[in-house]
Amino acid sequence: MMTMKRQLQEKLKLVEDISDEETKILATISEIYYLLRQKQFGFAVGKADYILGIATELTHYLETLVRQVGKLLNVQAEITYSFEEVNDKKNKVLTWIDELKKEALNLKKALHNATTGIVDMEKISHHLHALHDKVIMHESLTEFQSILRYMFIEYTIHEQQQLARESEAQEIYKRLKLHPQIRKVSEKLFKDGHYRNAILDSFIEIEKIAREKSGVQDTGASLFGKILNPDNPILRLNSLKTTAEKDEQRGFMLILQGVMMGIRNPRAHTILNQTDAYRTLEYLCLASLLAKRIEESLKA
Repeated sequence: MMTMKRQLQEKLKLVEDISDEETKILATISEIYYLLRQKQFGFAVGKADYILGIATELTHYLETLVRQVGKLLNVQAEITYSFEEVNDKKNKVLTWIDELKKEALNLKKALHNATTGIVDMEKISHHLHALHDKVIMHESLTEFQSILRYMFIEYTIHEQQQLARESEAQEIYKRLKLHPQIRKVSEKLFKDGHYRNAILDSFIEIEKIAREKSGVQDTGASLFGKILNPDNPILRLNSLKTTAEKDEQRGFMLILQGVMMGIRNPRAHTILNQTDAYRTLEYLCLASLLAKRIEESLKA
């Protein structure tokens, strides 16, 4: 939890650092006022250049923060704001920065003219005041910072809840009486959070158990259609003497064919993102039950 708290503090500091850049610009404007009183136009040009540099740096800074937000939204978390809303706010801030840079550039040109002897204090003063007003009279940056703070805090709460759920799921896993071979192939994967592979390996293991038990080397739905067909079975789940028993045999044949097509195959051939520990436990319990029924079956 302390590490997570520290990570949140670091993210919030990144947000607050935006205000530091704004403060630097205001401080530099004050320095330009002082330099103008001293008629040091050359140094003032350098300060205007410095403001342009800060504005450019601020643009890169915002893009970095938005990329971080994009990563947060890739997880299945309930975040109040969408990426589109964040991007819209960012674009408004970038528009403000462009206007800021334009005013700084106008000021720089006026100051540069002053260094060549063309001193127009009225024009310099106008651009300097316009730059100052542009820095302090805006809401887009404040709104953007507020949204980022909110999202980082929400995501941290989601992470804390996720960790608590995963910890609880680990305890449940330990108490489950899974089929030994299902536990063997899934335990470490589940513990490490590799839920997709834990599911996949468990259903592949069912195939292995069925092939070893039946001697049939087919795979997937074809395998279970051959070995559990109630009309010509290789493995019997019961005596197959009554209609109910034949229905049970056919039902499990269809279930196993279904899981091969609907669970095993998609996870083997496509990249599915399985992040829910509890849903994974449900899959593993199903795999365990099916493995036990096959193991308990008798040769026909």
